[in-house]
Amino acid sequence: MITQHHVHLRDAHKTRQFWLIWLVLCLNVSAGIGVIGMASPMLQEIFAGSLVGRPDLGFTQLDAGQKAAIAAIAAGFAGLLSLFNIAGRLCWASASDRLGRKTTYFIFFGLGIVLYLLAPSAA
Repeated sequence: MITQHHVHLRDAHKTRQFWLIWLVLCLNVSAGIGVIGMASPMLQEIFAGSLVGRPDLGFTQLDAGQKAAIAAIAAGFAGLLSLFNIAGRLCWASASDRLGRKTTYFIFFGLGIVLYLLAPSAA
């Protein structure tokens, strides 16, 4: 896609916009990896007995069978989270091709702000 201010590939890394986008994508990927990596243990410890129908039990009060069931549920959740991560990458890339880069980034970050602000009330 050619824009008004075409920048040749050999000069792209010299622009401020390149490094800002690179930084945002680096932070986005790092955050995603961090969330996926901690999703299973976090889910196991926070929701503990609630995942197996025993909301009165904390993580340390569970027996080995219950902990195994919770580990399986949490692993499934982490897998599902990974699938949504992959789907999001494909959807955002497709949106970027159709809507343009700037519009996609504005939607992406605007939506991110709204979702972060709604997170406490949704919990």
